Amino acid sequence: IMARNMSTAGTITKVDLADAVRRLAGIPKEKARIAVEALFNEMSANLAAGYRIEVRGFGALSVFLPDPKRIPAHLRRHTSGTMTNPRPRVKYSQSKFLRTQLTNHMNEAAERGKLQ
Repeated sequence: IMARNMSTAGTITKVDLADAVRRLAGIPKEKARIAVEALFNEMSANLAAGYRIEVRGFGALSVFLPDPKRIPAHLRRHTSGTMTNPRPRVKYSQSKFLRTQLTNHMNEAAERGKLQ
């Protein structure tokens, strides 16, 4: 549905999401933009505060600190002979529903010869 309105090839932007919200909810463009911006601001603030975000049917986002021992040696930063603290990372886990949808889509595309 949204693919026909992508701003750039293969990428959905916040503007595209706001346009989809506008069309589906029948609200003015500015209100849709504010809603999408508020959603991402709220998600960012909650992730930064250490909360896990779960969207049923899509997946879950959580923040973690990588184990410094598992970071490859060539990527470690050293200051005065000690390793600096690793930066927080966001982990995404897709839902079973989304995984099934993606698998079905990929299988259908492969059958049509569009995917190899």
